[in-house]
Amino acid sequence: MNKKLTARVQKLSRKLPQEAQHFSSTLVIEPDNQEALEKRGTLYAVYDIAGGTPLDPLLVTKIIHDVLHDAYYSSETVSPIQSLEKAIVQVKDKVTQLPDSSSNGMLDFNVLAAALWGNVLYMVQFGKGGSFLVRDGEVKPVNSATEGNFSEASGVVRGDDVVILGTQSFIDSYSPNDLVSGVISFSVNELSDKASALLMKFESLVEFTDDDKIDFGLNAPEETPVVEKKEKVPPLPPVEVPKRREPISTLEIAKKVPSKLPKISLVSTKRKKIKPIFLVIGAVVVLLAGSIYWTISNRNNPESTPEEQVVEEVTEVIAEDIGPDTSQDKEFLVNRVDPEVFYDIRIVEESSSPTGIAVLDNSVAVVDSNLGKVFISGIVTPSFEDEGLTFSSISSAQYFGGDLVFTDSDGFKVYDSGEVTESYSGELGPSAPYLASVYSISGDELTKYSKEEDSLSGSLWAQSSEFEGAVSLAIDGNVYVLRSDGTLLRFLSGEKDNFTVTGLAKGFSNPANVVKDVNLDNIYVADTGNNRVVVLDGEGVLVAQYVANDDSWDDIKSVGVTRDETQLFVLSGSKVYTVDL
Repeated sequence: MNKKLTARVQKLSRKLPQEAQHFSSTLVIEPDNQEALEKRGTLYAVYDIAGGTPLDPLLVTKIIHDVLHDAYYSSETVSPIQSLEKAIVQVKDKVTQLPDSSSNGMLDFNVLAAALWGNVLYMVQFGKGGSFLVRDGEVKPVNSATEGNFSEASGVVRGDDVVILGTQSFIDSYSPNDLVSGVISFSVNELSDKASALLMKFESLVEFTDDDKIDFGLNAPEETPVVEKKEKVPPLPPVEVPKRREPISTLEIAKKVPSKLPKISLVSTKRKKIKPIFLVIGAVVVLLAGSIYWTISNRNNPESTPEEQVVEEVTEVIAEDIGPDTSQDKEFLVNRVDPEVFYDIRIVEESSSPTGIAVLDNSVAVVDSNLGKVFISGIVTPSFEDEGLTFSSISSAQYFGGDLVFTDSDGFKVYDSGEVTESYSGELGPSAPYLASVYSISGDELTKYSKEEDSLSGSLWAQSSEFEGAVSLAIDGNVYVLRSDGTLLRFLSGEKDNFTVTGLAKGFSNPANVVKDVNLDNIYVADTGNNRVVVLDGEGVLVAQYVANDDSWDDIKSVGVTRDETQLFVLSGSKVYTVDL
């Protein structure tokens, strides 16, 4: 994470009654210790519920609190989005199993849960609700990817950003613009039973007490002045379930606004540079050779002049010694680097011609489609080893939930510690996993596959001629499609959106793969034809370009990036290169 943020929270919800048929509330769920806070962050939730018979709101709220806490903080091996989805599913199951929780099977339950980890907010919504981002005085609905009753989103938030999470009843009753501008004012006692909201204002490394309130311009009678911030975050006390519970509602999340990557200036110790004096000597030698050539050829070509011949030769020498044109590097964010050789796969397998790379939590995986091999090395100490298993036509190698996933001629596989932990048969093209599904392109069709025992069951997700020529697929809730013609497209809910790559002087040429998932701020494209790696933000705006000073990146096959996006791995030819971002 680039920095750590805390959220100053204001809860807008009525006091929970002893018994009610419909009610809502908000929750702030903290981890049990500092270690858990560092690993998974803090949870926030809004919910509303309505049953056919009266329920015990305090009991329901305690169940929601405890299940969300236990399910989320115990899922350390998967992404926060996956953890939140799993936690919400368990909450729904528990609530619907309560005695008197439904009448004739009717129960309306909606929840929106969010996790603030570092400077990234992850959100998962089940059912109805709403979320909004307030940035620089502008209020916007949070965008999300929707599948059935679930909506998921994640994004970077900044200090002074405000995020509003509200139940559907609250969103319908109060305009977010009026809410933050102070046009309206009310007491929480005026809220309806199903109207609750959580207002989160983000600050860097500060902590607020439970009694603190944020001045959002609501002018509520019970509001107190803002207190002074404490500069350090002390260890968190054990979680105590309050007597009143807060609702959960679900929706979408703040669009990512990643910071630009710094330019890199590395000094190579492995390649000696030619000193200027030798360039001068070389130029003189060329000129002398040219002069001799002119003297001989002039006898056979009396029409040519010495001046013409000399100009031609000098032009050639200058072109050789000038090097690449760097005049536009600053404008187009070009970083010229001396990449370090991390490892040559041919040291392990002499005949290897690797085709893909994926960076995992603590290791790097390289695959060879022709040999059907998987090679694994630690990130800190480069030492690739043949994992011993053989597959046919490996492709679409990616990181997913801490594991390596890929497709082969048999279908989709999950690979961990030298063994296949999950295998599903099916014929797949360029593919990518998301939540519990696998998405794959074949021709003009994008199919969503569900995992059923040892096979994949597919349903058409979208159909478009723009899927044709796809070479790589990546998903962070949005579906990114990279085509062989250099086009990068984005689809949401089966429809193409207005995503456009901007900031490049030259478009992609014969690109190899695109890397993006819910935990990465940026999009990474292996632009093989231009011998470069391009980094874009979540909206397609150029963040940086990386170009090798020598010709080591003249055969880029694939790229990968560490989870914290501080180290880039480039597979070119048979070698793996690294660059610090």
